[in-house]
Amino acid sequence: MASRTPDQGSDEEVGLDLDTPTRFEEGESTLADGRTPEPAPDGSEPSLEEGGPAGDPGEIPESTDTESEAEERIAPGGPRRTRLSASGVAFIARFEGFRSGLYNDAAGHCTIGYGHLVHHGRCNGSERAEFKAGISRERALELLRQRAGQFAGAVNGLGVALNQNQFDALVSFTFNLGPGWIRDSGLQRALASGDYGAVPREMSRWVYAGGQILQGLVKRRRAEGQLFARGKPGGVPGGGPSGVDAPPWPGRYFIQPPPMSGEDVRQWQSRMAARGWRLAVDGVYGEGSEKVCRSFQEEKGLRADGTVGADTWRAAWSAPLS
Repeated sequence: MASRTPDQGSDEEVGLDLDTPTRFEEGESTLADGRTPEPAPDGSEPSLEEGGPAGDPGEIPESTDTESEAEERIAPGGPRRTRLSASGVAFIARFEGFRSGLYNDAAGHCTIGYGHLVHHGRCNGSERAEFKAGISRERALELLRQRAGQFAGAVNGLGVALNQNQFDALVSFTFNLGPGWIRDSGLQRALASGDYGAVPREMSRWVYAGGQILQGLVKRRRAEGQLFARGKPGGVPGGGPSGVDAPPWPGRYFIQPPPMSGEDVRQWQSRMAARGWRLAVDGVYGEGSEKVCRSFQEEKGLRADGTVGADTWRAAWSAPLS
C-alpha cells in the first residue's frame, strides 16, 4: 500500500513534509546476517500480500509517459533529477495491486487504484464522482505515476549518487513508507556516509506495524533491497546507459524455445530497455527478447546466436552506445 499522502492530482516534484509520521515502524533488521538475500531459485516474483485485497496488478504497459532510465536537468547548470523508470513504475504496481473501486486500506484510509490515497480516514461518500464510479487500470497507473513523481523528488533531495536501480528501489520504499525516514534514520545515515552495502539491511528494518512484523512488508523490503544491490554508486550518474560495471552473470544461458523466466531475465531486459531497445520487461525470455538479443549481438560484433551468455550479459552494461 502507498504511504499516507493525500490526493493532490499533480505529477510535479512537490515538497513533502518530512515530519509526517511514517506509515510503518522501524525495528530490528529482518536480514539475519545483513546480506541481501538471493532471488528465489525459480525466479518467481515476490508474493503480493502487501498489494491489498486485490493483489493482482494486471497488465503493466511496456512503456509509459514516465521517461525510462533517464535524467533531466531542471535548468542550465542546475541539479540533475533522476526520474522513476518505467520498470520502477511496474515494480511498485506489482506490490500495490489494483482495485478499480474505493476501499479502506489496512490502516483505515480511503484508497483506490494502485494504492492511491484519496483521503485520510475511511471512505465516507465525500469522494470525487470519478472515484465513486470506479477507475480503469490506465487511470490508476496515471495516478501512480503522479504520486511516485512526488516521492522521486524526495529521493533526489537526498543529494547522493544513485544509479537507476538504486533510485527506483528508494522511490518504491518511500512510496510505501512516506518521506519521514529521510529526516533521520539508519537508512538515511547509511546513504549519507556512502555505506551502500548497509542499505538493504536498513530497508529491512521497516516492516513493523503496531509492534508486529507484516510478512508482506518483509517480502517487499527484500525485493527493494535486491533491486538496490544491483547497482554501484559513483558510476554513470542516474544509471546511465553505458560504461557501468555489469552485475555478475547469473550463470545460465537465456535461450528459447521454450521461453525462460526469472528475475535475472527481467534484469537483462531492463538493462536493454535502458539502452533504448524496445522489448517487454516481463522476466520472460521469448521471441521478442531473442530478436533484440540477436540484433544487439550483431551490432556489437558478438556471436549473433540469440543466446544471452556471459559476453552478451556483460556487454549490455559495458558496451558503448552505437
